[in-house]
This record gives sequence, C-alpha cells and structure tokens, in this order.
Amino acid sequence: MASAAQVQTLDLSQVHPQTQSPLYMTFPTEMRLAIYTLVLASFPDPNEPYPFQSYYYRPGYTAPVKNDLRLLRVCKQVYIEAKGLIWDPTSGRTEEAFWWGDHRRRPLDHRERLPGAGPREERNHPLQSRRARAFKDEQWSKITKVEIFSQMYACKSETFKSFFNMVPSLQPKIVKLTIRYTDWWWWEQNLPLELTIAPGKNSQSFLPNSCEIFILELETIESKKGQLKEQVKLITDNKKLWKWPRMDGRRLALDDDEVVVKDWEWMGPTRFEHSAGAFDHHPMGNQMKYCVKVLTFKLRG
Repeated sequence: MASAAQVQTLDLSQVHPQTQSPLYMTFPTEMRLAIYTLVLASFPDPNEPYPFQSYYYRPGYTAPVKNDLRLLRVCKQVYIEAKGLIWDPTSGRTEEAFWWGDHRRRPLDHRERLPGAGPREERNHPLQSRRARAFKDEQWSKITKVEIFSQMYACKSETFKSFFNMVPSLQPKIVKLTIRYTDWWWWEQNLPLELTIAPGKNSQSFLPNSCEIFILELETIESKKGQLKEQVKLITDNKKLWKWPRMDGRRLALDDDEVVVKDWEWMGPTRFEHSAGAFDHHPMGNQMKYCVKVLTFKLRG
C-alpha cells in the first residue's frame, strides 16, 4: 500500500473505484462510514485481561485498550474514506487514562520510566505507556479527555503541573480524577476516610487552560458508604475551597445552587495482588460492593 503522504496527494480518479465491490455499489457513503466507525473503535483486548484482583481492574478498565486498524490496508479507496475516522470522538481514541502513584498499582503497559530515571523515581508522567510514547504532537492534540487514577499522596498541584507541562500539546477539554478505594490514606488499616486533596483558595495551577470540565470520582467499599457521603458533604459545604485552578488562573467550580452528585456501584475484589492476604475489615468471599460518588466542576464566569 502507498504511504500516507502518497495517498493523501492522490486524486480519486487515480484510485480504483471498486465498482465490483458490493460495499461500494450497494451501500451509500453514510452507511459505509458507520461501518468503518464501528470497526475502528477501541475495545478491551480479550487476549490480555487484567487480573480481577489487581488494583487497576474496574468497570471500563478490564483489559488494555486496543484498536484494529487493518481495515485501512484493504485498499486506497477505503483508506481515503476511513482514515479521518481514527480520531472520531466515538472511536475511544480521543480519551487516555493514566495512573499516578506506586507502579504496582497500575497496568503493566503503563509502567514505563522516563529515559535516565532511577527504579524508584515516580512515573507520574504522560509517557508511561508505549502507546503514549509513540504519540506525536498531532496525536496528543486529538486527546479531548484525560482520566487520572491517583493515590492520595501523588495527587498534588506539582504533579498536575509537571504532568501537563511535559506535553504542551496535550490540551484536553475534560479531566477526570478518580480516587479508588485503595488510593485513600491507610485503607489497609481501615482508617476513617480523609480527603486531603482540596485545591484551596490560594492554590497553584492544577489544570491546562483547555480544561472546561473537571470530574472528581471518589470510591470506597460498602461498609464505608456513610463516610464517603460525609466527605462529599464537606466538599459541597465548602465550595470555595474546592475550586480547581487552571494555569491561566481561571477556576472550575461546583454549581452555585444545587450540586448534583451521581452514584454508581460495582462488585470488585476483596483481595489484591501484592497484599499479604485477606483483610479483616473486608467481607468473606472473593467479591464485595464498591460505592462511587461523582462530582462535576465546570468553568464558571
């Protein structure tokens, strides 16, 4: 097949019209594009599922994300029609997930260190996967949503700032921060939940100037559901302390009137990799209920 540069310079008259193909003679362009979009969409790799007892297994993150681009090799006509759909908003490729904290708390394909970094150096950077390290500025600029899974200790202004400054072309519209059950301080000892990531009134910048929506997702287990509700109430009762600043000084805040808190639940593991065994404060069996609360902050004014 010709290179991308060569194909982009070709006129359609120089490409075989594929009149012998039912795909082109039977289906209208709109239907072909719908088919291409489905074929090029991201999907969890069924051949490499994440272990259920891993710290990073959860709904939506059950395996590494994969894209099958073999469709683009079928012929030049398909390539010309479908290549623009690789970064379609529905493809899943415009969203990227990252993990901050201990490298054992993240998927194997997100444990890359920066060149020259020591074995204990933090890996809280955007180049933590081979996929991301292959991105050029053009690909980074296509990312519209970033999801960050962070242990509590790593969730601070300096981490946000260095993360986004490392790749200036990464300018997402939406940033989502998830604090999992195992990200809270001393969850192993069953200590009460304490959220210590409030940006504060005079905090430094956290988010890129492109960010218009910031989503905070907080998770715990069913036995601490009441504590999680109290932590969320502390946020909604102290809105001035929970305004997330962008690098240009503008802030993302909760609604001034009624704050909508979304809830969802899922069944997850009672034990985890690299742990000594069962935890006394966990129920018996292999699964327990996880409770999640979601708050949305938007650019105000």
